[in-house]
Amino acid sequence: MMMLTCGSDIAISDYRHDGSRVYTRQASDASRGERLDRWRLPARLAVRHNRSNPIRTHAALLVALIGLGSLLGCAGSNRAPQPTTTPARPIELTVLTYNIHHAQGMDKRLDLQRIAGVIRASGADLVALQEVDNGTKRAGGVDQAAELARLTNMHAVFGPAMSYDGGQYGNAVLSRWPITSSRIVPLPWKQGNRREPRCAVSATTRLPHGAGPLEMISTHWDHTRNESNREAQAHALNQAWADADERSILAGDFNCELGSPPMETLGRAWTLVSGTDPAALTCCGDRLRAKIDHVLVKPSDRWRVIEHRVIDEPVASDHRPVLVKLQWRR
Repeated sequence: MMMLTCGSDIAISDYRHDGSRVYTRQASDASRGERLDRWRLPARLAVRHNRSNPIRTHAALLVALIGLGSLLGCAGSNRAPQPTTTPARPIELTVLTYNIHHAQGMDKRLDLQRIAGVIRASGADLVALQEVDNGTKRAGGVDQAAELARLTNMHAVFGPAMSYDGGQYGNAVLSRWPITSSRIVPLPWKQGNRREPRCAVSATTRLPHGAGPLEMISTHWDHTRNESNREAQAHALNQAWADADERSILAGDFNCELGSPPMETLGRAWTLVSGTDPAALTCCGDRLRAKIDHVLVKPSDRWRVIEHRVIDEPVASDHRPVLVKLQWRR
């Protein structure tokens, strides 16, 4: 018997009287010597054994084997290809928090277009805004959140904290992606000593590429010297989002610096991502003296900070905008 192999899978195991050959597919591991199946060589590939010219016979057999290999998949593995799974790519997004001082700049001009220009230039995907007016006399009756959404080609939700000057005053969220739901959480406060009602407003959006929902929260805390209101507001925020199952970003004007008791309370449930550099001041006006605008996230183990910085915009508002670039690990 003559035996030739093709990729260690096919062997000629016998001659037929009619000149055709019988081929046996063997296991890839020749040491197993295991025969799996038998095929009769198609007639068009049959080769006659030439006893007088064995070289010619061997050449003909080689041609036949090449043809048979193309029929039986001899050139590749006899196993089906295994499906491959491409790891989901991380999602990167840019977050901005900005107390816009109802769009009144340090030059005393009311200029919403200027605020919109700062937002557009930042390239932000999600924006937390504070001190936003809706229909007030001082803002010319404008719905500032809706107008900023139009000027930046984003989606908006407004959360009123109080009635003021013939309209409302509060916080807002802008999102590059459509907003699927929103909510407003009033925060505790005590009247007197120039205190005002405060709130948090959130917008839930769906990230691109099937990355799922994300909740963006904008808040503005009490501004007086007594920390009791801010401490109560920190507890209220932790409680309001204690059962949050999805990723969340909390940003705003907290009116307190890192290391203060209210921020320590907040840090039990949230992770700061906007930096700890005490020299990166955000307020107020021409005389910067405090770092009180922050960005935090949860859950902490799924976020990576790419960049954080305070944008040097000294005129458009009495606060500097704070930008953070994040990566969500899926």
